[in-house]
Amino acid sequence: SISDWIGNKNTYYIFACGQCILFALFPTLIEWNFIGFMVFMCLLLTLYGGTKVLLAPMFYQYMYKENANTTVGMSLISVSAAALVGPNTIIWLRDMYTTDERDSKEYYNLFFYSMSGLTFLSLFFLYAIKPLPKRT
Repeated sequence: SISDWIGNKNTYYIFACGQCILFALFPTLIEWNFIGFMVFMCLLLTLYGGTKVLLAPMFYQYMYKENANTTVGMSLISVSAAALVGPNTIIWLRDMYTTDERDSKEYYNLFFYSMSGLTFLSLFFLYAIKPLPKRT
């Protein structure tokens, strides 16, 4: 497959850059018709899932085998924590925006721009990951 040929890290870069672009463009894409919205939403979810699937092989590639299991477990716990904290944060932001009598469209734009920024930030963290030196 292409991902085996270009490597896990480069595949992650491609998926994450695609997410950054789609998250940043999403506020303008919402104005499109329903079919266009669904196509871009499916593409966005596919890229999002692809980045999560690539984490475990990358950990095994860049860390010792005994460390990789722990790291994969911690990443799964952090994703679960984000699934609990994320919706509450979104609700809090929505309540903050609705009490300020702002347009609710601004709230969704803020959410998508924030997701684009966080995905872009993950690219810097991925760049910082270097393989551990070989044991002798």
